[in-house]
Amino acid sequence: TDQHSFLQMLLDGPDKALTTLVLPEDLPGGDSVNVEGYGDLSAGKLLLAQGEGTARALAEQGRALRVIHSPLDIPSIGRILMHLMLETALVGHALNINPFTQDAVEAGKQQTRAILGH
Repeated sequence: TDQHSFLQMLLDGPDKALTTLVLPEDLPGGDSVNVEGYGDLSAGKLLLAQGEGTARALAEQGRALRVIHSPLDIPSIGRILMHLMLETALVGHALNINPFTQDAVEAGKQQTRAILGH
């Protein structure tokens, strides 16, 4: 549902980010969705087409992009998340930034604790 605003931000926003898309290695199933002009499509096929379309649009604009094709099972997603966490730590170290003690993150945590009464 947020495809429009998300892609708009990536294409028209500042060109200073690497976008990572994780797309299913195998075409997922799912319920059928009626898409005007295309008929009934599985939700999985629609999601995959949207991901591939996003990748193409970003590539055509020369935006920094990587696409990871992976099974969408729990162990695979865990491996991807661990990779991204380690990558964040290493890039932060290389840039002399501590990604684990950012002021904005701590401010959000303090506000959450206050809301929860802790």
